[in-house]
Amino acid sequence: MIYELERLNNEMRADPAGFAQRCDANLDQRLKKCAAEVAEHLSVTPTVLLSGPSASGKTTAAGMLEKVLDGMGIETHVISMDNYFLTVDRETAPKTPDGKIDYESPKCLDIELLLRHFEIIDNCGTIDIPTYDFTRKKRVEGEVRPLKVNPGDAIIFEGIHALNGDIMREYGKAARIFVAPSGIDNPDGTPLFKGEWVRFLRRMVRDWKFRGTPPEETLEMWDTVMRGEQLYIRPFEQYADFTIDTFLPYEIGIFKANMPPVNTNGYSGIWTSQIEEIKEMLPKFESMDASLVPECSLLTEFWGGICKNSVTT
Repeated sequence: MIYELERLNNEMRADPAGFAQRCDANLDQRLKKCAAEVAEHLSVTPTVLLSGPSASGKTTAAGMLEKVLDGMGIETHVISMDNYFLTVDRETAPKTPDGKIDYESPKCLDIELLLRHFEIIDNCGTIDIPTYDFTRKKRVEGEVRPLKVNPGDAIIFEGIHALNGDIMREYGKAARIFVAPSGIDNPDGTPLFKGEWVRFLRRMVRDWKFRGTPPEETLEMWDTVMRGEQLYIRPFEQYADFTIDTFLPYEIGIFKANMPPVNTNGYSGIWTSQIEEIKEMLPKFESMDASLVPECSLLTEFWGGICKNSVTT
């Protein structure tokens, strides 16, 4: 997104609450346009696949699409593909180059069960959605949630591997959506504030505020996350029928005002230099208070807040 720095700062300085509202309204319009295309595609299949990298806003974007489609009279259900992770077998699980279990790999996903469920959905049957326990890294045996699919319904599956090649080869007829924040470019096209920086800061703040995870832990695992993104997510972005930019320009002002300190001492990963670049860039932006995030904004997933009308599944 090309957004002159001076103009952005002027917007955040002059009318921060109004600017936030306008940014969110623009995202709402993008979501409504996508929902209209999804509605047209339901004559082909009820299944919608929504993918994106970590901290792109997949879960909230899927819930917002659900709300729009419900408002159009289309009964919509969102299913997290995290439910379809397989129980981890440390002997056979995919590994990273350093020998650790590669939890970013699509081989951790039960693609066979997903494909079976897609077929049942096409025939308006009932699927039994599994439950995955992330604490124990295993599926909870016998704990399922049945979902009866009726004619005219929309079923949105959201997850990092939703557009994976193995799924696309076997089931390429679903409506396909890719979400990610764009960040800000200079007028000459060079990056001013990278989209991957936005996602790192979103993830770091969310984990710090809501999961008690020190920022250093997020930094420690981010190289692995980015490796998985380049191997397993970005190559399949090309399959998307519709791409939604989830970036909200005012969020950089909130990052500046709320970013926790990150101690990079003793850490030698690739992202050490990226953090230093972020620290150098943030002072150039006007600060914004996180309390100005509009109710039901996509950013409530990362900054907190309450969306009274949100729908979760």
